Amino acid sequence: MTLSVKRIAGDKGLRLQAFALAAVGLFLSACASASEPAREALLVPLAISVDDVWPNAAARNQIETATQRLAECGITVMPDDRAADRLALVASIGATEGGTIEGTTYPNEAGGRTALVAWSGPDGGVLEHKQTAAHELGHVLGLGHAGLHAIDMMAPYGCETCRFTARQCSVMRSVAGQ
Repeated sequence: MTLSVKRIAGDKGLRLQAFALAAVGLFLSACASASEPAREALLVPLAISVDDVWPNAAARNQIETATQRLAECGITVMPDDRAADRLALVASIGATEGGTIEGTTYPNEAGGRTALVAWSGPDGGVLEHKQTAAHELGHVLGLGHAGLHAIDMMAPYGCETCRFTARQCSVMRSVAGQ
């Protein structure tokens, strides 16, 4: 299943069509692992924007993967431009002594948290984009980093096959349910 991305007149970035993301979130929530106990999906409003520099397929991939990882925890993203929590796929964030910043999360003026995911580094080189949006949304929903060598979604250096742990899902559901 894919999400459609469209340009909104007068808006520099791209916005996802709300019905498409909601449908994917609900579909993926329904397809959660059969080994997990049944639970009602928690709906989390999220304002989502995508900068023009992001190719449509790459933006869809980041958002679909993040939506799927949250759905595995029983959390459904509901697009809402007025939501206090935000996900923004941006051109670049910057660098630190440790290297290029691929994603970051910070408190915003609306009382929520904003997660940024960069397409490229300050030098213009395209970043690897494993599951950065999912990792940053973990921060939005109350998670910190796991240990440096952890093999889960919240390790500081992501991986393509990582998932949120049961404990991380529990924390995010608790924060989302507040």
